[in-house]
Order: sequence, then structure tokens, then C-alpha cells
Amino acid sequence: MSRREIERGLETGDLPARPSAGPAGEARADEEATAASFLDAVGLATDADAPRPEGSVTLLTLHASQGLEFSAVWIAGLEEGFLPHAQSGSDEDEIEEERRLLYVGMTRARDELSLSFCRRRLLYGETHRRSASRFLSEIPDSALVEIEIE
Repeated sequence: MSRREIERGLETGDLPARPSAGPAGEARADEEATAASFLDAVGLATDADAPRPEGSVTLLTLHASQGLEFSAVWIAGLEEGFLPHAQSGSDEDEIEEERRLLYVGMTRARDELSLSFCRRRLLYGETHRRSASRFLSEIPDSALVEIEIE
């Protein structure tokens, strides 16, 4: 689905049908157009892998980075409660999924990877002390260059 079709659908309410795979994997266009199918298609439509001008910046989630590659990648917020997310709790399967997502993000970098965290963060109008993500301690010290900024 093209960006133009998505924009037209949002403006007019005319939701295009989303093709789905048939029994042998061939596309079927007979799926009824619903708000849910349209939102599914919109969620999959991204221009992150479209050609970008030299020196441009692409901001995206770890989920959206799968399959893409960049010369430089910056991953911010490597703090307990953010990555892994606080809602992961102590569920090992959820922690492992968060670890996998970080790995996906890290492997998007061809030449340069920067990981960052902060010791204090302003959240909801209050300053909170933060601790580095446990995932950082899993990276060998020989692969890291630590830079502290006050």
C-alpha cells in the first residue's frame, strides 16, 4: 500500500482492501476493507527504508529497525526500566525478548554504534536516579569506550 493510498484513505474514509495470502501464498484482494485491516496496513507502511539524502537522520523504534542497515546507529535510554522495560518485570521470556530487540538494534550499525544511558532523568516533572541497563554489563569491556558527560 502506497503512502498516497494511506493518505487518501485517512482523508476520505475510503479504506483500501489489504491483500492477504491465499492457500499457496498468492495474494488475495477479496478481504473486506475494515478499519482494523487499514490500521494494520498503515502500521506496516514505513519510509524508513526509502532512499534518504546524504547526512540525514532516521528516527525509529527497535521493532521498526529490523531488516534495515545504517552506517551509524545511536541507541539511547539503556536504563533499567526502559530497556528492559519496567513492565517486563522478572519474566525471563520478556527479558529475553527485550535483549533480542536490543541486539537487533545494535546489529543495524555497519560502521559505528553508540549506546547511551543517563544517571538522572526528568520524568513527570521530577528528577529520578537511573541505573544502567543490565544488558550493558553483558557487552565485553573490550568492545566499549566509556565517555562520561556531566
